[in-house]
Amino acid sequence: MFHGHHRRALSVAAGAAAAHASSWLSSRGASNRSETSSCEGIPSAGPNHNAPVAMGCSDASPVLPIRTVRPNPHLEIAFDVRTRTPLYVMEKLTKATLPERGSGGGRKRRPNFYEDKNVEGGDFRSRLSHYHKSGFDRGHMAPGADFPGETTADTYTLCNIAPQDPVMNKGIWNSLEEWVRRLVHSEEVPPGADVYVVTGPLWLPRKQVGEGRFEYRHLALGRPPALVSVPTHFWKVVVVVERDAPAASTGSPILRFACFVIGNEEASPSKKLEDYVVPWKDLETVTGLRFFPKWASPEWKDRADQLTKARVPASLGSNSSRLFLTDRSAKTRNPKSGKVLLEHLCANGKCR
Repeated sequence: MFHGHHRRALSVAAGAAAAHASSWLSSRGASNRSETSSCEGIPSAGPNHNAPVAMGCSDASPVLPIRTVRPNPHLEIAFDVRTRTPLYVMEKLTKATLPERGSGGGRKRRPNFYEDKNVEGGDFRSRLSHYHKSGFDRGHMAPGADFPGETTADTYTLCNIAPQDPVMNKGIWNSLEEWVRRLVHSEEVPPGADVYVVTGPLWLPRKQVGEGRFEYRHLALGRPPALVSVPTHFWKVVVVVERDAPAASTGSPILRFACFVIGNEEASPSKKLEDYVVPWKDLETVTGLRFFPKWASPEWKDRADQLTKARVPASLGSNSSRLFLTDRSAKTRNPKSGKVLLEHLCANGKCR
């Protein structure tokens, strides 16, 4: 379920978030908050309030609705105050930092969920009361099991949480999270490579109501105007990245990848993870995000999508749990050398 790539962001807010991600991937470091631009050289408003205001000044421009928090060097959370859910959450997982299953000293006590004070103003935060008796789980985007020791608590901020159907959360979503952890310690991640995971909520139309017209319908939790939007779907992008040098065959350090979209509803027990695979560029289009823009060129993404071609758009009815039907071809080869360029990690039943 991996493929080894770039599309135009669909909103200013999403573009800003992608820029944060690019900066984080380049520095591989951590900071507490994102910074806003200054207005040096632009005079403040004087007595003449009718004077024109200089554009591009953070003193005059509205603050974008994305708050970026980096609790530790391996976790970045972009929180969207419009939906009061994450826009995306990005993790870096390594063999050294992710304990193998059964290697710990027994089951540890689960941390408590908490409201994140990094999001200023109570009305902009998601609150514990939003989820109380709501019928939805507080669903992790970055699971606590991905982080050892005290860093587990970093995933219990409500900035990392979105409302999830309880059966879906404990079923297929949990299976996907466990698959990622197994992947980190598998042969699919060679020495000198790490795994990056980006996860987030998604809102898709429920039905078509006319030619070129679609209807969005979703629930919200709380009391107006401070509501938590309930996603219709969730997505996850997973890449295996060579740490020191780009892969010569693709011009990208991404060795393998997979993209998934799962409906926020009870899934059939017969469903396998490979049933939720979607093309990279289609997922970028509906999220408005460009994933790993420094590493995934347009050419890379074209090759990647050959592995998961969208043949027929899936139904957008209430029972829809994925965006597209996908090609199940396992590999794409260089026509001259026959060398494998990219490999689908779901080949040979690896996503079950």
